[in-house]
Amino acid sequence: MKKSENMKKSEDMGKSNVVHKMALINGLRAECPLDKHLVDCPIKKVRGLSLEGLFDSTESRDKTELDLVISHHQYCFQRRRRKMLCENKD
Repeated sequence: MKKSENMKKSEDMGKSNVVHKMALINGLRAECPLDKHLVDCPIKKVRGLSLEGLFDSTESRDKTELDLVISHHQYCFQRRRRKMLCENKD
């Protein structure tokens, strides 16, 4: 495979990854998977936007910001879910 073909595949994978991240954030925008978002939720500011406003907001975010929002969500979800499971054991 030529070097330029490898670069194109890498670029396509990068675009696909960003699209996946945007889709995840758009899903989280619809609602918090644990019913109620916390005060520090970075997605809460876009929850009330129209669909057009949402896409504009998500598309304007850079890859690093998308990664930070997703990391925050994963950490928050795991922490809160673990707490819920511990409370249900009693």
